[in-house]
Amino acid sequence: MLLLRDAMNYRTKLYFAFVITSIVYLIFGFGVLLQERERLKVNFSRYVSDHVLQKILSSSKPTNLEGERRKITVLFSDIRQFTHLSESLPPEQVVALLNEYFKVMLDIIFEHKGTLDKFIGDGLMVEFGAPLDDEIQEKNAVTAAIAMQKALEKLNTTWKQPAIQIGIGIHTGFAIVGNVGSEKRMEYTAIGDTVNIASRLEQMTKFTKRSILISEDTYQAIKEEFPAESLGPITLPGRQEPIRVYAIEKN
Repeated sequence: MLLLRDAMNYRTKLYFAFVITSIVYLIFGFGVLLQERERLKVNFSRYVSDHVLQKILSSSKPTNLEGERRKITVLFSDIRQFTHLSESLPPEQVVALLNEYFKVMLDIIFEHKGTLDKFIGDGLMVEFGAPLDDEIQEKNAVTAAIAMQKALEKLNTTWKQPAIQIGIGIHTGFAIVGNVGSEKRMEYTAIGDTVNIASRLEQMTKFTKRSILISEDTYQAIKEEFPAESLGPITLPGRQEPIRVYAIEKN
């Protein structure tokens, strides 16, 4: 009888130990989940739309922040002759102009599922297809570029200073995307030749007098939907091999 009672006490202790251990693991797992959600919020809350952020947070597929190779479409935009404009206006007016400009541009970028990589002075670097997959990333990038140019026309009609123009370069390819930096400062960004080509296409808008330039890789995905003019093979600044470039009209 004593042995039976001891055995029952032992099983009861095991049961309670199992319950307590399970509760501890649940609490620990919930804490890790909250930490991961907070980490994602910190990384993306300023760079994607609220809709995209909620999809990231609710997705069962973990978002890789440590760096992965993936296909993206990169968009660079830049205000032409901004240095000259900034010299002709008071600093307060320049800041106010840029803030209004960036707000309008970011609304368009977020609307088309773009991710803000960074501000570069008066320029923007944007990715489509990261951190979430986007099967029509090329279309979204080109549509956003056209919308940005049209929005700028409206802004120019309301501003009292001389009208400004922007150049936009777009290229599609593979890049390494993830957190880059040090312990003190990390940022979600893309690196690789795809980024360099998009940047150089934006620079070429100054010489071709076209507002939107795209690469062959982007063109092949959108050629049935957007009229584009072939500018032929062009050797971009800092590169030896020419690439075929197309101009997109905003109308």
